[in-house]
Amino acid sequence: MAKYTPIETKLSELWRNEFRASFAEIESFIDAPLPASARTHREWWANETGGSHVQARAWMNAGWNVSAVDLAKEWVIFRRQLTHKIWGIAA
Repeated sequence: MAKYTPIETKLSELWRNEFRASFAEIESFIDAPLPASARTHREWWANETGGSHVQARAWMNAGWNVSAVDLAKEWVIFRRQLTHKIWGIAA
């Protein structure tokens, strides 16, 4: 299992359209500390479809985007992509 797969799994299980998580909660999902760059660089949370940000692929594969992040307070808000399909039905 890839390091960030548990984020994809957690978001895939949710039925709501928005999910706020603390960095500590995300660390509990992945059973590891987030890299220092997650706490200091907003770009770490970018909704990047290509490139080297494997963490972004985890939430985007589940049909979610990061809509807000507060590095000082250490929380992130994920929002479901409205064009993502659940069981073949557009959400």
